[in-house]
Amino acid sequence: MDEPVLVGFLFADRIVEEKTNKKVIVGTFNVLGSEKFPVAFPQWFLYAAVTNLIGNHSFSIILYDIDRKGAIFEFTGGFEVKDKDAVIEIVTGITNAQFKGPGKYNIVF
Repeated sequence: MDEPVLVGFLFADRIVEEKTNKKVIVGTFNVLGSEKFPVAFPQWFLYAAVTNLIGNHSFSIILYDIDRKGAIFEFTGGFEVKDKDAVIEIVTGITNAQFKGPGKYNIVF
């Protein structure tokens, strides 16, 4: 089987899912910053889009603190894909993720 293809990955201030399943993505960004720690930012959102899959799949999205060696957020879920060319969109809000200090953080998908 071919590898999954990640076709989109964004952080945003807000994501609204319309009745038509369209996503309204507001305020994209790529850096979080604070002068004081620990800090928990107001709710923010993560958007991921993946394709080249078929069948049932489970997934995890983990925000990992490299310096302190621990996960500060984890989102798990699953989906079924019947058409390998379909694009599966995943949206989650992130609330109360505690950043203990400045440093580098990884997203593991």
